[in-house]
Order: sequence, then structure tokens, then C-alpha cells
Amino acid sequence: MENQKTKRIRGVILTVIGLKRLQAAIELAEVQENNGERFTQEELSERMKVSTKTISCLS
Repeated sequence: MENQKTKRIRGVILTVIGLKRLQAAIELAEVQENNGERFTQEELSERMKVSTKTISCLS
């Protein structure tokens, strides 16, 4: 049997509209699941399955 490896998609650029939608979704999740407190970069990284370096680029 072959090992199934997931391929990374490199070079994907988030549009301005996409960034706003992402930020709105994060804010909603913070209100609903975290008592309005902001998620840490590590929490967001785990939830979104991306590196903390990628999360820091969103700020």
C-alpha cells in the first residue's frame, strides 16, 4: 500500500475580502466559544491547521 501524503498548497494569497471574512469568523468563534476573549496564535494555529508564522502574517 502507498502512504497517503497530503500535499501543501504553497503560494496561496488571501484576498482583502477573504481576510475580512476570516477575521469575522475568528471574532464570531471568540465570542461563541471563548467568552469574547481573543484566541492566542497557538490556538488559532491548531484550529486552522497552519503554522503560527502564517497566523502572524494575518495581523
